[in-house]
Amino acid sequence: MEGKDIFIHIPKTGGTTVNSAINKTDWQTEQSFFYRHINKQTKYSASGDIFAVENFDKYREYNVFTMLRDPLDRLISEYYFLRERKNYIQLLSPEPNNFTEFASNPLTGNYMLNFLLGRRMYDPQQPAEDDLKQVIEIIDTLPVYVGIFEFFAESLEYFKENTGITLDNDIEVKRMTFNRPEKNVISDDLLKIIHENNSLDYALYEHCYAKFEKLKEKYKKNAFQFAKSKYNHVIPYASTFLFFEFCIDDKHFLKQNQSFFVMLTRYLLDTIKIRDGREFTATWNATFDEAVSRHFPNSEFSEIIFETVKSNEDPLKTTQELGAAVDSFFKINGKKVNKYYKRMKFDTSMVKRVAVIQDKPTIDSSKRRIGFFKKLFSN
Repeated sequence: MEGKDIFIHIPKTGGTTVNSAINKTDWQTEQSFFYRHINKQTKYSASGDIFAVENFDKYREYNVFTMLRDPLDRLISEYYFLRERKNYIQLLSPEPNNFTEFASNPLTGNYMLNFLLGRRMYDPQQPAEDDLKQVIEIIDTLPVYVGIFEFFAESLEYFKENTGITLDNDIEVKRMTFNRPEKNVISDDLLKIIHENNSLDYALYEHCYAKFEKLKEKYKKNAFQFAKSKYNHVIPYASTFLFFEFCIDDKHFLKQNQSFFVMLTRYLLDTIKIRDGREFTATWNATFDEAVSRHFPNSEFSEIIFETVKSNEDPLKTTQELGAAVDSFFKINGKKVNKYYKRMKFDTSMVKRVAVIQDKPTIDSSKRRIGFFKKLFSN
């Protein structure tokens, strides 16, 4: 993106999808004058100068656009995206152990407004009513073209008409969060705290939502087709993080077996070069099952893992169920399962590659294990 178009990418508002679609790239481009995002080193937003009153005339020469998202939905997505990214989550003190602790911390509030003001992630300097008024005034008068995440296709059409960007009709959705709760499971008490901590973000969102609602009918007829598959994000995720981390809370188990998980992932990606997210996930699940079977043969733990992996229609769902099974097993059985914290050692003979046929995995039918499943909640 170049020329007169400046895209402000507020995290967890669909910005990676927008940036990649604009630039016709597989992933987001580097931060620049025309692409305002987070500075990875300082953790400061790069958009503050646009909303400085003294720069008003300068930015009237540009087409500035951004996307906002329902503050609650954005906050949930942010936590479940960042909780494995310690270099970001450790900016909060104390470091949150769960979503309730994260959302209750005042420093996580009003993130969108603070970002537009150019502040650091979880900056101790919280925005005030005057900051909100200044940002809204610049949005309305510059103007800044603000799309709404909940009307994503219409927002892209709005951007196309009012800026110089071009977009293909087929757009791949980027950065889907694998494992996050829905808004309707948040307790009333926590909802109240979230609304209080994010009152200015709600005001900003509602102001821009009301403006866009008057326009959205004009942009409903669009030709965009969205490719939305969680498996498209498995390989980029696994290349950066421990693959099991997104769905398991037992960090001791992860730490004990970190070397195993790293070596398994590197073997799947670098040696046998799996590039399909579904195949990677199904193979990872089957290999984890085999590793547990070898290290803890004929045990209750291995039977639980085996029974979980047996249902392999949706490999990522199976991975999540594996995480839940591990967490429940260690939590319910207490100290008597300490022997299962023994480090597993990776061996390439453990790898059970799963072929993906017609978008469904099939596993080597020769793999069988004798024994009865001991239910998780049995004595």
